Amino acid sequence: MMTQKMDDIKQSVRYTYGRVLWTHKIHEKQADIYLEKHKCLETWKIVTSCVTSAEIITLIFNDTLPIKIAAVIVSVIAACLTAISSTFDLQKMADQHRKTAAEIHGIREALHLLLLKIKTQKV
Repeated sequence: MMTQKMDDIKQSVRYTYGRVLWTHKIHEKQADIYLEKHKCLETWKIVTSCVTSAEIITLIFNDTLPIKIAAVIVSVIAACLTAISSTFDLQKMADQHRKTAAEIHGIREALHLLLLKIKTQKV
């Protein structure tokens, strides 16, 4: 009877351990995704800002309609990227997922220790 209860407890702890392990990995991967998007967004913000500046300087020496149109389009794209960046703080979101993953890692380690104790019957 006692062995059956221990087996049930062990099975339950293993199941929970697996779910915690999976949740930990999901948070780490989501943090990586947000960080990659943040880097990409920041790179495009820099590129569009530089191109806009270059086009504006070019307008001083060559005042043509195509350059004006290109400057407007690129500056609108730069403004949209800045708005997206300020609306969605991807760096902060990545940090939150990393923090959560670290907290879940502690739970995972505690469950692992519990499994070891159950295995050695020292519960």
